[in-house]
Amino acid sequence: MAEAGEPLTERELEVVRLLSTGAGNKEIAAQLYLSPNTVKVHLRNIFTKLEAQSRVEVTMIAVRNGWVVPAAEPAAEPAAGPAAGPAAQAAGEQATAPANGKPADTASQSAPATTPVETTDLPRAVAHAPSGASVIDAEPLAAANVARAITDEQPPHPADSPSEAPASVTAPANPAGERAIPRAVAPVPVAPNPQPLPPLPLWRRALIVATLLLIAAGSLASLPALGSNARPDADGTDLVDNNTLTGDLLAPGEATRWYLRGALPAARARSAAAAVGGLIYLIGGETNQTASGDVLVFDPRNNTWAPLDAPKPTPAWNAPAVAVGALIYVAGGTTANGVATNRLEALDTTANVWRSLRPLPAPMTGHSMAALGGKLYVFGDKSSNPGTVDSFAYDIAGDTWHPIAPMPTPRSLTGAAAFDDRIYVIGGYDEGREFATCEVYWPARDAWSTCAPMQISRGGPGIARVGNSLYAVGGGWAGFVGFNERYDPQTDRWTSIETPLIGDWRSVAIAAQPTEFYVIGGYSNGRRLAFTYVYEVFTNRTFLPAFQASPDQP
Repeated sequence: MAEAGEPLTERELEVVRLLSTGAGNKEIAAQLYLSPNTVKVHLRNIFTKLEAQSRVEVTMIAVRNGWVVPAAEPAAEPAAGPAAGPAAQAAGEQATAPANGKPADTASQSAPATTPVETTDLPRAVAHAPSGASVIDAEPLAAANVARAITDEQPPHPADSPSEAPASVTAPANPAGERAIPRAVAPVPVAPNPQPLPPLPLWRRALIVATLLLIAAGSLASLPALGSNARPDADGTDLVDNNTLTGDLLAPGEATRWYLRGALPAARARSAAAAVGGLIYLIGGETNQTASGDVLVFDPRNNTWAPLDAPKPTPAWNAPAVAVGALIYVAGGTTANGVATNRLEALDTTANVWRSLRPLPAPMTGHSMAALGGKLYVFGDKSSNPGTVDSFAYDIAGDTWHPIAPMPTPRSLTGAAAFDDRIYVIGGYDEGREFATCEVYWPARDAWSTCAPMQISRGGPGIARVGNSLYAVGGGWAGFVGFNERYDPQTDRWTSIETPLIGDWRSVAIAAQPTEFYVIGGYSNGRRLAFTYVYEVFTNRTFLPAFQASPDQP
């Protein structure tokens, strides 16, 4: 709301300058490309700020402040009809005498005696008052109902000289003793504002600054946490705000390939997942910062999770899992006492029993694993030995381990997936830094090569292969994640795909099926998750119409 004494805005000054020419609201609106209602709002604010009671008073204030420069009245003669008396003619001559002192008494003789009349705008009468009249005379002059004659065929226009005055314009006779008012002439030229607008009061400036600060603070508060609780330490623990899910973690919309499936019985992160026989197995992980050995099985056909009565012998989190045939291998991880383990255990899904195999050459946690050609390959780790990043291969048939060429870029919390005759090791985390690195291990040559880096850095991404593409999901240990990525090995190119969770999505379990992959649990914004998401790479949903038999039909 406007207040008395406030400076006029540039738009309000434009309205004042047009108002001083006698323009009505519709004319002002047309010239400024505004609506008449907007002009009314500006006028109300102008009257309030200038503490004016009328358009005349606004015009006088504008003249005093130099916002409007009145122009000298151009030569014009009184438009008196045949019935005009001597007094009216004398008054007209006094009002319209030209600068050279010569009366112009011929142009009005040809004017018709009767024409329609239109009331002259009050500010125009003030701006064009005769040279002997004071500005205060404006109100009495307005009260005299000054009229200018116009015809329907030709609208009135200003006359620069008596010879250019339209013959159809005339004025009625004035009562004796009243001063004649000249008809409308060219608008008063408007001068630019010669003085800068007064500065805003200090309290208003302080209010604007405070408002901007509040808006900025609200915007920052609404952003997801950028890994503030996500820095892993030597034992792989994580700070968790709470173990509940809130409404700010929204399901994806209809225009997406992501779909929510049955939720976990309890929130869980840092688990391992693998797909066998159309079922998804979720193994171990961390619940409330406690290592778990529970095994849960998801059946996509009935969209339910069920516990398996065969827990992992060594509860652990950050232990990767890989399925080979009917066996699911789980290597290393962080145990309940917070230290890395070298245990290698395998779940036989046909008999639902666990086997203990030859241990890793060293305790490992935060590493990735892939299976190719009858062997398991383990890459990187975040073990109890700082600076140690080892890679090993396990011969399944021989139950033996041997070292392989180390990763060119030492790091932990990578994701790995086999593709034909090679293994891709992607992303990672080390000393507070996430990596977008993509490297390829070639088992036949025990050698490494590089591939195109991801579009953003991702620590601990979930990597899945479906069809001829690799998918990197999640990350956000030290940065913001607003999308997931797809990699095409044929073109060595990464492209973005949508994500159901904006911010960070860390320590997820991921398992691939022939046409889709599942992403389970994890962390987002410091909260442990119970979500089960599926991303449909090849859309094979078929919707059949439902038919209901008529009640009178069998």
